[in-house]
Amino acid sequence: MTNKSDRTVGYKRPPVATQFKPGHSGNPSGRPKQNKSLIDELDDELSELTCFREGDAEIETSKWRKLVKTVYRAGSDGNVRAALALISLSLKTPRDSDKQAEQATPADVEIIDDLIDREIRRRAESSKATDDQQSKPTSEKEPNDAK
Repeated sequence: MTNKSDRTVGYKRPPVATQFKPGHSGNPSGRPKQNKSLIDELDDELSELTCFREGDAEIETSKWRKLVKTVYRAGSDGNVRAALALISLSLKTPRDSDKQAEQATPADVEIIDDLIDREIRRRAESSKATDDQQSKPTSEKEPNDAK
């Protein structure tokens, strides 16, 4: 028989029936998983492998690599926005080491400046054409001379 003092319920003495059994957790589901950030989700998605055709060969590579190849192809085909996006991305991407990062040569700077100038002129011409369409001549009304 057990003593009455062994069955006492109170502060720091829960009823025997509700106590955790040996080997069982008090939180079987565990801590809830944290939500991933947008950057983590994007990195997970773009790190997955995918297959695509390049010429006659089927290549299995990450979605990151496929995206870079697609933007590069568009830029080399004359898409100025794709070329600017690729240049911007390459300038912002950290290198493996500082030794690999080289200074832009004067020829590189000249090419980039030329590309930027062409894009500015294209946007200015596009903006001017839009402004001309929106500002059609309106007939000026003469004020009423009511005296």
